[in-house]
Amino acid sequence: MHMKHPNVLQYKETYCITETPKPTLPSICSELRSDAILISLFRTGAAPMPCPFKGPLEFTYSHGEGECKSPLSAAETCTQESRLLLRYQACANVLSSESVDVELECLATWKESSTHNLVARLHAPRKTSDEDSYRCFIYEQTSNNSWNLAQSEDASCTGLISVKEAAKTFKMKQSEYL
Repeated sequence: MHMKHPNVLQYKETYCITETPKPTLPSICSELRSDAILISLFRTGAAPMPCPFKGPLEFTYSHGEGECKSPLSAAETCTQESRLLLRYQACANVLSSESVDVELECLATWKESSTHNLVARLHAPRKTSDEDSYRCFIYEQTSNNSWNLAQSEDASCTGLISVKEAAKTFKMKQSEYL
């Protein structure tokens, strides 16, 4: 089990071991397969933290059915710097796109090798449970004023392969016009 941030624990599971004498912890850990699913736990009631990027931003996004880039979507920093209001725009050429506002509340950030990680709670009209609300992101800053992000499909945080390959990807750029 690893504490990635005071608000995030991650661990992997293995099968139950019933042999006697009981094996040592290092020998049990050596049985963990590298492809075992990484399980993430999030602290409920966690104090939010400042988001790693600040609005105003313009962004494009993709659900895997094409990039929604016209019209551009926008993000605004709320009065609390731990919150970012994402204003998604619908694109005529992308069936899964829709016009909707989603508030992103940043809960944890950490760096693991060259990968920047973010855990956020999404406040949106159709989110009905905690599991519907928590998402993991990986991001990279591509210049002084732009970022690529990838979002997990659900709270399990699996499927984040790269900033260009995930359930949802974003290209964000600082805007002076919002």
